[in-house]
Amino acid sequence: MVVVVIEFDDISKTPKEIKDNLYASEVGNSIPRGYVADMGGDQVLRYYSYEEIKKGGWYKEFQALSKAEKKKPDFGSFAHYITKEAKVTQLNREVMSFRYGSSVKSILSQFEQKAKNGDDKAKEAEAVIKVVNDWGQKQFSEIEKMKAKEPTKAYLKMESLYKTFLGMPLVESYPEQIRAYKKDKYFAYLLGIRRQFARLMSSEKKNANSAKYLSGKLESFAEKVEDKSLKSEAEIMISELSKI
Repeated sequence: MVVVVIEFDDISKTPKEIKDNLYASEVGNSIPRGYVADMGGDQVLRYYSYEEIKKGGWYKEFQALSKAEKKKPDFGSFAHYITKEAKVTQLNREVMSFRYGSSVKSILSQFEQKAKNGDDKAKEAEAVIKVVNDWGQKQFSEIEKMKAKEPTKAYLKMESLYKTFLGMPLVESYPEQIRAYKKDKYFAYLLGIRRQFARLMSSEKKNANSAKYLSGKLESFAEKVEDKSLKSEAEIMISELSKI
């Protein structure tokens, strides 16, 4: 048995295959904030609510998972993504060290050493290195495209990618770019609103009054700012808030 624990604030972030199963007749037409699923391969066999586990309904079975199963990457984690993309079978424990937003430089150096051994594990290590670097390059490219229309959203992704690839060539220009963004008072103001917007949009119950308040601030900002990219981002957020 493999147990997958998923917590989310926004139903739209739920993976399609999980959402499809949660809407199945066995679990009713509702999605709980968090759940534990007993997985058989890619198939969901049974669901456990947190309440059931706390009350002891399935607690013994949950605790009885083997150490190897407990070390399998959580669905949706960076380790899970790498394991899936690189088709890892022998280096599962080592891949568990990868986490979104945490530095990969030292971990990759360990895989580079393993890649020199010339065995089956070496091939997996090479695949892992490629997947991580390809993912980083994809994120970098998405950020570059995002800057023209949503600069503060791009900035937040830059901060995360910088932490992940700290000390590596991919993000060597980021510190200078981040400092330049921070010096712009209009950018700094919109970044503050972006953080409030993100908190509101990720909440389980969205407050219409808060949405109206933020929209007013954004409309006022869009009227006076001259920078086209900042104006564009303000208008995009206003459009999203209007749906609440």
